[in-house]
Amino acid sequence: MSEVAERAEAAIGSLYQFFPNKQSLACALNTRCGEDIEKLWAPVLSESSSLDLEQGLTRLIEITVRYIDTHPVVLALQQTPKSTWNKSVKLRLELQIATFLIRKNPKLTNGDATLHASICMRIIKTCSEHFSEVEKRKRKRIVAEYKTLLGCYTESRLKAN
Repeated sequence: MSEVAERAEAAIGSLYQFFPNKQSLACALNTRCGEDIEKLWAPVLSESSSLDLEQGLTRLIEITVRYIDTHPVVLALQQTPKSTWNKSVKLRLELQIATFLIRKNPKLTNGDATLHASICMRIIKTCSEHFSEVEKRKRKRIVAEYKTLLGCYTESRLKAN
């Protein structure tokens, strides 16, 4: 907590006034970052009529890596215990993707769309982790590879139904 207070240039007492421990701070940060991503994704996923499947999902990757590039705390938060993660935000993000997938293929069942959305989320998460681990000159290529992976996965799954 003292390191957090120091980096925030705040008195540790002020930090404890709002967050009694590191876990409550991690919960708050996880919620905030998840809600930020949710807001950034919403316009893309609601434009389902003007975007094809690949365009929409690859834009999610672009938005996510841009957010992580400017908010490196996100990657540290991914290493926090799952008890600090906001499950409702994660479920809302998955629902946004599932709804987008159903709009692209109305034959998808809710169960299949939810499963595919969950896997899309994992691919995006892995991309963001990989993105942050490589040197900057290699990042564009890494993102391109994950866009291809996500596009191939979703295209094959939506055609299968």
